[in-house]
Amino acid sequence: MPGLTVDIHNAHFSRQQNSVFIDSLSVEHIKQNSADVSPAVVSPLDLNQWQLPANLPRLQIDNVTFKSELINHPINFSLGQPTAHSLTLTGDVQATLVLNKKNDTTHNKTVIEGDINWRLSEVVDKIPLDAQTLASLEPVLNQQTFMNAPISSHILFDGSVITSKHQLASHFDYTFEPCSLGSRINGQLGIDASLISQSIGLDLTKLRIHSKLNNECVTVSPQIPFDLPNEFTVELSEPLRVNQQTVIVPSILITSDALTLTLAESRIVLANAQEPIQISSQVNLEGSVHIKTNEINGKAKETAFNTLELTSHSALNLIGQAWALENINIALKAPRISQYNLSAQALSANIQGAISLSDGVALTLNVQAKNAAYRPAPTSSDIEPVPITVKAVDADIILQGHHKQNLTASLNTHLTQVKRDTLLVNKLNNQLSGKISQLRKIDLTGSTRINGIALNLDEDQYLTFASLFATHAIAGDLQDKSLVSEHDLIVDEAIHMNIHQQQQTLTVSAEQQAISNFQSVVNRFMPELTLQEGMLNLNGLFELQGSTFDGKFALANGALKYNEYTAKGAVTTGHIQFNSAGLQLDKSTLHIESVNAGVPIENIEIEYVLHNSKAKINHARGDILGGTFNVSELWLDKRNQHTQVTVNDISLAKVVALQQQSGINVTGSVSGILPMSVNNNEVHIDDGLLKSEGPGTLKIDGNPAFDSIAEQQSELNYLRDLQFEQLSSNVTLNSDGLLLLDLAILGKNPNQQQAVNFNYHHEENVLTLLRSLRLTDSVQNQIEHKIKQGGVQ
Repeated sequence: MPGLTVDIHNAHFSRQQNSVFIDSLSVEHIKQNSADVSPAVVSPLDLNQWQLPANLPRLQIDNVTFKSELINHPINFSLGQPTAHSLTLTGDVQATLVLNKKNDTTHNKTVIEGDINWRLSEVVDKIPLDAQTLASLEPVLNQQTFMNAPISSHILFDGSVITSKHQLASHFDYTFEPCSLGSRINGQLGIDASLISQSIGLDLTKLRIHSKLNNECVTVSPQIPFDLPNEFTVELSEPLRVNQQTVIVPSILITSDALTLTLAESRIVLANAQEPIQISSQVNLEGSVHIKTNEINGKAKETAFNTLELTSHSALNLIGQAWALENINIALKAPRISQYNLSAQALSANIQGAISLSDGVALTLNVQAKNAAYRPAPTSSDIEPVPITVKAVDADIILQGHHKQNLTASLNTHLTQVKRDTLLVNKLNNQLSGKISQLRKIDLTGSTRINGIALNLDEDQYLTFASLFATHAIAGDLQDKSLVSEHDLIVDEAIHMNIHQQQQTLTVSAEQQAISNFQSVVNRFMPELTLQEGMLNLNGLFELQGSTFDGKFALANGALKYNEYTAKGAVTTGHIQFNSAGLQLDKSTLHIESVNAGVPIENIEIEYVLHNSKAKINHARGDILGGTFNVSELWLDKRNQHTQVTVNDISLAKVVALQQQSGINVTGSVSGILPMSVNNNEVHIDDGLLKSEGPGTLKIDGNPAFDSIAEQQSELNYLRDLQFEQLSSNVTLNSDGLLLLDLAILGKNPNQQQAVNFNYHHEENVLTLLRSLRLTDSVQNQIEHKIKQGGVQ
């Protein structure tokens, strides 16, 4: 036989025992070059023709040595023939071979059967391996228990097919930091090798494989919120088929307590000179994953609500180095979930698309949830974090790209009823698109439209906006957790703002905003107030961590109208803050050039503050009727309170001129204190007192109303020419505007040398009077305006 050398030593025949005894048999195999060997033609053996003579001598070889360049060490064993149709091997090889008759369904056939006991370590020890191969097999070779586990094999050869069954029970441990995999293997492995078709069948259906991963492996990253299953079994329903061209892998079922992974029948086309290896399979995954909750008092709390139902289907195709995962359809559902300070109900997510080496990524993700909430982690401060709640979430994410290093992304988000503390947003629609580089760097641009914004300022006061439109530019790095963004906002299609965000800080600016743009906001609080002119600037920093704002504002050349009251030349600046207690404003001063309330009021200065969103006037002063007024502390909320109005040097001539009566001339001035109270949002003045600042005069000449009364009361004629030394009046003002004056005048008539002590009670609705005066001024202004335009129409 080519390549074989056989050497027999000390062989003899015993007629008495009808046996051949051989002390030693040496077989040496020499590897031949493939060019020297003709391709072998395999033909089936007809074992039925193997009819051994009944008197054939038995064979006994004490020592058989087999040497070959294909093995590291010689194989030594002894060979015996206990029966005419059987052989036994002992030594390095423990086996029994028997030539038997087997009853088939149609006919009897002769087969060779054998039983052999062996270990993987013995086989590996005989096979020569280079250093690279040894290094690659080291994780397996180091498994001493697995490598030294005894394997009992039963082999049957019918002339064309070698059938073997191998019984084994062992375990296998494999470590790949930080994971370790322990597998228990128990059962029977079947192998069918056809010499005719040159195909092999591997039957693992009776082999049980149970594997377990360590906890460090299933929690590779603390950020992964899943309790991944760490124990699973592997089962095959049918034998695996291998021939020279293809490998057919049957359906593989991998199961655990929570998940079931099914690899549908896979077809592997082996590589040849013309084509690379090709693999195609369906991958299905179903089951439930437990979601880890945040730790409570150091203990992880698990409930039935924190279970994520998972269904996944995809098609795997591989050609050479090119691979593709196509027809991906992954569905996730959770009745309730809580993780990463996020919680939601009725959560559902669906991922569809494909991933391949050639075409890259094309995935679409849809997420829907109800009653979602984000609860920021507590900080070291005593301020309790404020949650953000969303009634409904609907988001679509699209990822595309030929390489994971450079993906394009688009995001469409629809939120309903977003609430944070006192802020409520009815509807929010957001669109973002951009690039994701190296799976860490994000560059996105887009826009957001919000409809319906309400901010609860007090128990029954709301700041509302109809709409907000914003454009965004966002840049972030997931690895170093950096985030920078730029946002331009338009509120109610009028108010323009810019927000620059860097990490937890927002820089807010609203430059040169016409105050008339805020008219829609003011209308919701004070529809009688009209913002006419003026420019507003606002700049500040908003800290997301504590929800605080610190900034400055400035108003220039403000003009407004309240009912018939008008004001112009308003100027103010201030340092404003916002914290958990509300709006805070340091002491600021409002300057107003003039107010027309029917009575001209000029050079007004108001010192005001905001404390916990409540406004207060520390004091106010201004010029009125030739004199001045001062108002002490006054809160601008609905509390009941008392304050004091002080007037100085009020011109009596200008006061009388308000009555628009002819023929009455008066000189002098008065000062006084007017105690003011606010009860149930109504203003009262009680026990007010005005006194003259020195002497004055009163002259009445040509006033028809006075002349008529003087005809009936002649003593009133002393008032026609009066020099008074003292003039005083008690003052009462009711909430309806009714003014009550109790006047007392002490003086004399110089013409008649008559002392005068005059007491007079006067009642008049000052609101009606001032309204009349404002109306008169308004008509006069309109006439003058039209005259300037070309005449009265």
